[in-house]
Amino acid sequence: MAIILLGIYFQKIIPTFFFLVFLLEIKKRSGGYHVDKFITCFLVTIGIYSIFVILLLPIMLQAINVTYAILAVSIIILEIIGAVNHPNMNWNIEEYKRSKKMSRTVVALEGIVIICFIYLGVCLELIVFMAFAVILSALLLLLAKISKQEVFQ
Repeated sequence: MAIILLGIYFQKIIPTFFFLVFLLEIKKRSGGYHVDKFITCFLVTIGIYSIFVILLLPIMLQAINVTYAILAVSIIILEIIGAVNHPNMNWNIEEYKRSKKMSRTVVALEGIVIICFIYLGVCLELIVFMAFAVILSALLLLLAKISKQEVFQ
């Protein structure tokens, strides 16, 4: 709800909606980095979104080809890793395999949607919001792997 309120404040409600859908659809299937306390997660999430809208969005729009390249690398990372079995998830082996498969499917579908939007000439700002959700998902997955937050079955 806080991100939606920020989206209203920044006058970016539709792009924010797409950002949230893209981010949450990957995150709920892939897992990713987790912090210990809800308040920390909340503040970091608000901070990341605000920094994106205020600082990164103009840069990503101006350097759209670089944004597309980073998006492509992020999709590859997400397709390779698939999911991280964080202790909060604690999937059994079958759940983990299913999550990896579903995460990869969602990422592929989101990539296709972004490509279609590019070719349809949809507003670049909307595309960058969706791209940032995918990029952020890849970063959070990598961070979880690097920080060894994964449990193995």
